Amino acid sequence: MAKKKSPASDSTEGPLSIPIKELLPIITLLEKFTTQRDILPALRHLWFKKDAIRASAGDASSLWLTPWTFPGEFPLPAGPLVKIIASLHEQGHEAVTFDLKEKTLVLRSQGFQARLPLYQPGEAEDLSTFLQREGPTKGRATLTPEWWDEVERVAFAMSQDETKPQLRGTYW
Repeated sequence: MAKKKSPASDSTEGPLSIPIKELLPIITLLEKFTTQRDILPALRHLWFKKDAIRASAGDASSLWLTPWTFPGEFPLPAGPLVKIIASLHEQGHEAVTFDLKEKTLVLRSQGFQARLPLYQPGEAEDLSTFLQREGPTKGRATLTPEWWDEVERVAFAMSQDETKPQLRGTYW
């Protein structure tokens, strides 16, 4: 039986410095695509791979392509990550450094350091259904202010019940 590859693959690259003012809006939006309950623990995480950050709440998911190349593939708990980055932003920090160290990601900024554990999926856990599927190649829309106005107009009707993922989004 072949051993499953861990999502936290070893990286030969060094630490990555990211401007906080650019990272915060991305992870704040993507956090809304994660869950809070333990139905599927993997869905509480943001997944970093190559130049993308991905999140999924089951049927609803999001992928954000970034200008950065992350040091490996790793999942981070969305809630704590957003709180840390938001706090650093409020304190006036300019950048945060991501440094992958075995089963943790070390976050550093001037006078600050935190370690976030990387999610380790169980042997029977199939993440491909939610997190490793590819985004659409056709039918993409430009996210104009008008588009966001329309989303805001109907967002109140979205369910927050994580046991009914089909009701947690806006259908077009």
